[in-house]
Amino acid sequence: MASKKSQQFRLDERIEQCAERNAGVSWPMPIDAKLDAVLDIAREDGTRTTRKELIAAMLFDFDPDADYIADLLRRYRRATVYDVTMVDLPDGENVIELHQHGPGPRPRDTGAI
Repeated sequence: MASKKSQQFRLDERIEQCAERNAGVSWPMPIDAKLDAVLDIAREDGTRTTRKELIAAMLFDFDPDADYIADLLRRYRRATVYDVTMVDLPDGENVIELHQHGPGPRPRDTGAI
């Protein structure tokens, strides 16, 4: 049986200086494209950040209310690709093309979402 590892942290330690753990997250490509689009918005405003830091900041500010979490999950599970897009699509368009990126830094201009 593998032993569980633990680590202690001072309560006044800056979160960005704490030891890291790989989250190993996989999610739908439209969600990934939206993350890239949100990063582009931050960078256009002059905010230097990374995918990892942006997601960690969102989780840091997340409201841990059970009702909110349940509602969030219901809305996510019913969402369509259109609900995730951050661009205006021409009338009558029902298909969006997303490009899959490999590991490593993402290009600055991510495309449609």
